Amino acid sequence: MKLIKYSNENCLYMNKATNSITTKITQHKGFFITILVVSILDILVITFKPVIPAVDVLQNTYPLLTLSIQAVILSYTIGIYLFYRWFKTGRSNVSTLSWSLAFLIYGILFAGLVLQSFGFSWANMNDPTIFFLYRHVMIIWTALMYYGVSHIITREQKWHYLPTLFILISGYIIFTFGLLYAGDIELTMYIFLYSVWVPICVLVIYLFWLYGINSNTTSPKIISLGFVVLAITYLLWAPTHTSFMYYIAYAFFVLSLVCILIGFVILPYEITILRYQE
Repeated sequence: MKLIKYSNENCLYMNKATNSITTKITQHKGFFITILVVSILDILVITFKPVIPAVDVLQNTYPLLTLSIQAVILSYTIGIYLFYRWFKTGRSNVSTLSWSLAFLIYGILFAGLVLQSFGFSWANMNDPTIFFLYRHVMIIWTALMYYGVSHIITREQKWHYLPTLFILISGYIIFTFGLLYAGDIELTMYIFLYSVWVPICVLVIYLFWLYGINSNTTSPKIISLGFVVLAITYLLWAPTHTSFMYYIAYAFFVLSLVCILIGFVILPYEITILRYQE
């Protein structure tokens, strides 16, 4: 009798253990399915040892491809995140919406550089006309960045619209004359970057740094640092764009986008903490 009782208890224990294991597998089925798929892939790779053929056109352009892919992802991530913040916070913050659109449009440039790295002739930015086609989004980015900043600096609408319009008009005049008429990419970028792009970046840098100091928060300073690096890398564009130094400057530009993204992500949490402290 004792033997039967002991056997029944063992059966009950095994059933409970089995049910527990089944429940755990069901609860975490995503994990176990992933492990199963990875295991199958491991077996297939070990068995067949596949080799991806080299893409000849990328032999010399792979740095441009990898950096541009990162820039596309970061630019669109910043734009989408800012749009999400604008939508979530009542769709009333004009600055957030303006900066969101700026980075979403800016991403077109890096998408073009990805296409250029694959050797598409209609994306070859060594041609002044094609350079204009993709690079003119920098004018729009600058105008939208200023427009967003202007709503923080002043409530007077003339300071919102007139300088934004001036940036757009002057930017397109520089690009049209320099690229479509003179066909000089270097001259165009020198004039635009030093007279339009960098001054607006400096304004954005100062605004976020000042906000960080006055609010005793870190995230605006991170954003400000990101724009400092961004501005410096563009100052280096014209002197370096014909040598390998261009890729080093491009790498630091990608890091600047990382700083800007991190700053914007942390910012709302720091604002919430400040409100609780008040």
